[in-house]
Amino acid sequence: IESKCAFCYLDNGKKRWVEDYFNLYDRVILVGETLSDGTIADRNRIYFNEWYLKSLNSSYIKPLDFPYWNSFRSDIARRLYEYLSFISFATKCKPFSIEYYRLCQFLPITPQKYFSQACQKMQRAHQELMKTGFLKKVAWRESKTDPKKWIITYYFGLRAKSELQRGFKDDTYRPA
Repeated sequence: IESKCAFCYLDNGKKRWVEDYFNLYDRVILVGETLSDGTIADRNRIYFNEWYLKSLNSSYIKPLDFPYWNSFRSDIARRLYEYLSFISFATKCKPFSIEYYRLCQFLPITPQKYFSQACQKMQRAHQELMKTGFLKKVAWRESKTDPKKWIITYYFGLRAKSELQRGFKDDTYRPA
C-alpha cells in the first residue's frame, strides 16, 4: 500500500498521518506450520503491520455493521454496502457521485457495455440498500464529457445517517 496520509494513528495524543509504502500484514502463519518457538500452530495467525495496527487501535476506521452486511442476499449489495459505508462516513452522508466503470473496479462485477444492462446488473443491490434505508435514492446520468460513460449518484438514507451518528458508541460493531 502506498499511503499518502490515508492512514492515521495517535502518538502521545497527537494525530500522525502515514506517508509510506507498506503491507497490511507483517506475517501470516497457517495451522500446522512451525512457530518460532518450535511448536506447531493450532490456528491461523495474522500479524498486522505496525502502521495498520496503530491506525486500527486509534479507531481511525469506519466500523462495519456485520449483522446488517450479512443480511444482504446479493454479493453486489454486500460489497456496495462496504464501499458506500466508508464513503458515507468520509462525506458525512452527503450525496456521492461516481462513474459506473470506476465503481465496477470496487465491486465483484464486470462493467456492462449497454446502459440498460448496467442498470439491470446493479438494480437488485440498489433495491436492497434502499429497502433497508441505507440509501434514500440512486440516480443515473450520462457523463457530460462522454455519453458512453454513466455517473451514479448515491443519496444516503436514515440508516447510513444513523451509523454515522452512532459511530463506535454501541456494541453493533463488535467483531463477529
